[in-house]
Amino acid sequence: MNTVSAEFNFYTENVVSAPMEYEAALDRWMQSDGGKASGYGLTLFSVTSNGSTPATHVLVAQMESYKGVDKMQSVAAQSADWNTLQNALSPISRRYTEGHAQELMTFGRASWKEGDHLAAIAMQVRDQASYQKAFAKLLSSPTANKPPGMIRLMKTLEAGQVTHYVLVSASSFAELNHYLDDVRAAEEFTRFEQQVTANRKLVAVRYIKVQKVW
Repeated sequence: MNTVSAEFNFYTENVVSAPMEYEAALDRWMQSDGGKASGYGLTLFSVTSNGSTPATHVLVAQMESYKGVDKMQSVAAQSADWNTLQNALSPISRRYTEGHAQELMTFGRASWKEGDHLAAIAMQVRDQASYQKAFAKLLSSPTANKPPGMIRLMKTLEAGQVTHYVLVSASSFAELNHYLDDVRAAEEFTRFEQQVTANRKLVAVRYIKVQKVW
């Protein structure tokens, strides 16, 4: 199992009316002096299946620690490039929701890559340590231990209905769902479900695709 140093994310879900213009504005920001000074990695996801929520895109700023948020906010407060970005985005997008998430464990590949398809499983977990132990055991099983990409467990910082996410990536939608189908059909998954049912409530499952990584 690959357990990497904890990554910290700030994410926003957005309703975007002009996707190409939106991505181009973000590209200009990340190449600007302000974007380079911000010190974070940025990933743009398009939402391919989002249930009942209206978000069309997800932005994830990836940082090494909590200090990254302070740096991001400091740069934004002082940067003319940040103001230029906001002026470009405001006519073509609106923020639907936002939050912070901390990596707990990563299995398989270290991260996602451009073109990847992801299943994002939102949950409410009561006992994190118990769930994480059961999840790690599932991922060590013969059916689950060779994922097509990355599997990541994350916890959210904000209080609310969603406390944790599981992210599963693959190079295609078909590859992703073949893997998930195989895992769900295995005896180990049945035992996992028996262990976590009282501890975990599924909130939503959505599918997203990596459009751009900066």
